[in-house]
Amino acid sequence: MQFEDIYTDGVAVATETYHIYSPNTHKALKRWHSFFIPGNPGCLFYYLPWLQQMHRMITEEADRVFGVGNVAVCLHGLSHANHHFTRSDDSANEEKHEIYGLEFQIDHVEAFIKQTLESVPNSNSNTHDPMVSYIGHSIGAYMILDILDRSFYLLSKTITISCYLIMPFITWTTLDLSHRISLNIIKTIPKTITKYFIQKVSVILNAMPIAKRTSLLSLLQGNDSSSPSMDKSCLNMTSNRFFNTRLLYNFLDMGLDEIEHVPLNEIRILNIIKKLSMKYHINILYTNNDQWAPLVDLNRILDIAPYVNSVYIPDLIHAFTMFISHGSIVTEHLRPLIRNS
Repeated sequence: MQFEDIYTDGVAVATETYHIYSPNTHKALKRWHSFFIPGNPGCLFYYLPWLQQMHRMITEEADRVFGVGNVAVCLHGLSHANHHFTRSDDSANEEKHEIYGLEFQIDHVEAFIKQTLESVPNSNSNTHDPMVSYIGHSIGAYMILDILDRSFYLLSKTITISCYLIMPFITWTTLDLSHRISLNIIKTIPKTITKYFIQKVSVILNAMPIAKRTSLLSLLQGNDSSSPSMDKSCLNMTSNRFFNTRLLYNFLDMGLDEIEHVPLNEIRILNIIKKLSMKYHINILYTNNDQWAPLVDLNRILDIAPYVNSVYIPDLIHAFTMFISHGSIVTEHLRPLIRNS
């Protein structure tokens, strides 16, 4: 991963990004760009092993369809603005960092996509109109739909577009009542009190032994035991000071912003899905153990947009931790969708 300046609303925001390019990027007859937008907490680190799996899988499918080496697969991802591990040059000033809301984050992702498409040199004249796929998890799926609805530039720069929305948080009406009540109570608490509470939580989490952190993440996943991938993630979290006040506060603030925007834009987003699905490949992956994007929402979407392709993955959860221990399951369910797009 690297830090890259993304120019958003006239401001350069240093953002954690990740790019994987095929060795034949400058020589291939075609270019296939895939953009991944994570869900909250928006930290790309959790998804890195899965993104590497995805790049291998997409390359395999591209070679199968177009011939070996004829397509350069370029996979790109970014963390949400300021949702990254504390760097050595900003650890002393983490309280001074900006908090960016959902609207800014959407502008930020759009700027990243444009900047990335324009930065890859075209040594082959046949590659000026690339194939592009967008992959979003949770609120990342919401961002992708919003961007594609309003950006004629992105639609005009590509020859084919496909979307893969993984447990998308795009509706609100069926969210579990206890979740709604809890989130609305949190919204009424003054931010100074919330931040003080998060600071105390951060201290406690940073003091936890690695075994306790492993147990905590396993609990978030609904697992009773740890796994090698989970243990490795916990070690990395320790070394990168993941449980810092700034990141935890951004995580909560972003969540509160989501619950303000999603209810107001629910009908608009559903209509965007309907409109896009008439021309592009729109795919939605759902599971049965998801309180944020429950299966009943999928039925509502299919009623409105019957051209959407849906895939049911049993026994997974909504949280980002799913990609740590179950990323390969998601990849294999995406494989036939990628192949058919």
